[in-house]
Amino acid sequence: MAYDKAIPGLERIGNDEAIEVLLAALNENWGDTAELATRSLARMQDRIANPRLKETVKKTVERSSEQARNKFIKTQIAYLDYRSPQLQYAAIQNLTRVQDGLQQAEPVLQRLANDPNQPADVRAAVKDALRKLYPPQQ
Repeated sequence: MAYDKAIPGLERIGNDEAIEVLLAALNENWGDTAELATRSLARMQDRIANPRLKETVKKTVERSSEQARNKFIKTQIAYLDYRSPQLQYAAIQNLTRVQDGLQQAEPVLQRLANDPNQPADVRAAVKDALRKLYPPQQ
């Protein structure tokens, strides 16, 4: 239960055994353990001497980052259906900043752009996001 204290220590130690413990911590469901371990492993990548372990860490960090990005995008897409214009606007801005965010949200954005019940500022933000996704031809 003290992973939040142990993880930085393992990162400082940085030997193969510490890295293996951090990799094992990715399977723990206690609070932010997996996220903390992923961040530590990401910071350690350049110092890992063992080529096999270095490749494992690289792939693990990439996979974890991809999963976190996809979870973030799905959450933002869900926020688009809330009836809070502030939350919808923030979700649109967040989706604009993340790779593939607008592409994954396109069906919902199209629906919102054509929904006359949406507030005018939300529809304008949606249309602006769609223009970023599909710039007008010159």
